Amino acid sequence: MSAAPTTPEEQKALVESLIRLVDAGNVVVIFEFAALAILVWDWLITLDTEIRLVWPSRWTLGKVLFFFTRYMSLADVLMSIARLQLMDAGDDSITCPKPYLAIVWLDVVGIQIAELILVLRTWAVYGRNMWVLAGLLILQSATFIYNGIAVQIFVHSIKWAGPDLAGIPGCNIIAADAGIISGTYVAIMAFETTIFLVTMARALQREQRKSGSQLVHIIYRDGLIFYLFIVFVSTVNVVIIFTAPQEYTVVLSIFQRVMHSVATGRILLHMRESTERPQIHIGSANEGGTEVWQLDTLNAATSGLHSSGGLPTHAPKMVTAYGSNNLKVTAIRPEDAVTEWFGDENTRG
Repeated sequence: MSAAPTTPEEQKALVESLIRLVDAGNVVVIFEFAALAILVWDWLITLDTEIRLVWPSRWTLGKVLFFFTRYMSLADVLMSIARLQLMDAGDDSITCPKPYLAIVWLDVVGIQIAELILVLRTWAVYGRNMWVLAGLLILQSATFIYNGIAVQIFVHSIKWAGPDLAGIPGCNIIAADAGIISGTYVAIMAFETTIFLVTMARALQREQRKSGSQLVHIIYRDGLIFYLFIVFVSTVNVVIIFTAPQEYTVVLSIFQRVMHSVATGRILLHMRESTERPQIHIGSANEGGTEVWQLDTLNAATSGLHSSGGLPTHAPKMVTAYGSNNLKVTAIRPEDAVTEWFGDENTRG
């Protein structure tokens, strides 16, 4: 513990430190409660969809990842708020680093789970191409290793506000190696830019062939929205790190974590919603179909269809029938690779 300030200059410096710390702490708390509010709001408005589509489905990797990305972020936010509001710094060199390291690692792992969802989504739209999966997993592993090393260095570089700043609760950062933590945001942006470009390349291929189901279009739309928003938040994080006082270094870290959770959770729910009902693929008997319709949007133009089993309300993966004018109609569940993340309708208990 350092000696109490005795000179006017030391007392003035202490007061200024207290003011900066209180201001920064208030801003961090605002953003963390905002992140908690967004998380709870998103959970409330999507809970009915989750209960209807995810809970009854069989356990798959996608379902496990969904629950992790959706609910682990709540622990992150609550622990971070507790760090600022409830913990007593005491001997800051002992009390603060270990719980903060746990919070940071939850943040890192949570974002990696969100990015694994993006990897699997991209793998699915490439028809489960193993080369695509291997390449993206290698890049993600490199990002994870770098971020893991960076956060260890960052946490050990932190100078905590200890007993000298009495009266301010919680473990508060007054100095840290900002450069190393900015690298983690740049690494996240670089990896997610790669995911975005690979996904958009597939979208252009499908556009040239004029093919793609409703699910595929949803994947591309959600991917674009996710990318633009997360890159924006990451960019703001980097700007804050290099331009704001060091007390603000982690002001948006939990907010970014929550945005990853909300966005990837929505991506998975939208995928499941789009495959809830079978679709109809219409084309000639001699050429591949070029239009995709929801089953209940077909009109009288498809009357007179015949097949060995007809077109059931809940179609299997593919049923083909032929109508008048040599019309070929195929009932499909598009992108079965994605559907299997949550299980098929017939597996619901």
